[in-house]
Amino acid sequence: MAQISKRRMLPSIEKRVYELLWDSVAKSGTKKESEEFLTDLLTYTEKVVLAKRLAIAVLLMKGFNYDSIKDLLKVSGTTISRVQEYLRSEPVGFKRFAGKLVKEEFWREFADTLNQILPRYSRQPIPERVFRRRTPL
Repeated sequence: MAQISKRRMLPSIEKRVYELLWDSVAKSGTKKESEEFLTDLLTYTEKVVLAKRLAIAVLLMKGFNYDSIKDLLKVSGTTISRVQEYLRSEPVGFKRFAGKLVKEEFWREFADTLNQILPRYSRQPIPERVFRRRTPL
């Protein structure tokens, strides 16, 4: 698990470091450039954690229950609840980003993948209508 130093940066330096990070991510360009940038920047574990959190958010927004998400993504109920809290909380950044992801075509492809995998977990595949439905947060 990633750890940070107990020694804090000066607030002005910390603010500038974050600005540099956000600018770098925003300017990473194409999907391939973004992938290369994040692959170089993040550890394997950090990438897995971020990817799973995003997938959990989208699956929750699509109406999946905790048990299905736990089985599919191999995450704990605690992790799912934390993501659910991100989606219910006042800050809008994570919620807005996850909402944009829900509308993307590649999540339909993800649904096709889940439908191929799900027979191990359930007798019924995920109906296509689940991925068209808008679910309230």
